[in-house]
Amino acid sequence: LHEGTDLAISRGTIASQHKAIVIGNIWSESWLAFLRWYVAMSPVSVDWFGAATDEFSEATRLELERDGISLKGFVSDADLRAQFENYHYAIVPFGALGFDDSHRWQEKFSMPSKIIYFLCCSQLPILVLSNSVNPATNFVQKFDIGCVCKGTQKDLDRVNKSLSDPDEISRFRESSRKLAPLFTDEGIGDFILNSIDGAGPPDCRFEDLFGRV
Repeated sequence: LHEGTDLAISRGTIASQHKAIVIGNIWSESWLAFLRWYVAMSPVSVDWFGAATDEFSEATRLELERDGISLKGFVSDADLRAQFENYHYAIVPFGALGFDDSHRWQEKFSMPSKIIYFLCCSQLPILVLSNSVNPATNFVQKFDIGCVCKGTQKDLDRVNKSLSDPDEISRFRESSRKLAPLFTDEGIGDFILNSIDGAGPPDCRFEDLFGRV
């Protein structure tokens, strides 16, 4: 399915109906290939903010534009937040399309901070692109704030159907609205200090969410 996929041909047969946003660096070429495949095979175009654009040649920029991915460079946090209302959902690439993934260790042991950022600042549904089970996919699925695409045609169809369903979108957004206050940085300094000075945390917000270890 994945080898030899002609992104240009696929892109030309799909009408772009949605706009999605990507922020920050994508740490592997294989992760970027997964994003390009998804955009080429889906009714969506992508604006990518905060990419290290100086690392892309003009030819690569044109290829990404052809795929439906527009490089937007860096903007201020305030300007970025003002853009969120223009998008249907956010995409977090966090894995390879196939199994040749040199960053598998990163997927297994880390949680992308951009997921928490989207959760707290936008309440956009979040789509994680990953074919492995990891903290990012678990978080999005556990708290019902978006979808995971593993890179199969069946999965692609399921995800595109879900992200086109107004009821599903409303449910994802409502889940994010309820969850976001638990991850705010307001008062987090006192929470941390109280947790380490022997008195214990002032509440059980994280134990209630994730369970006790």
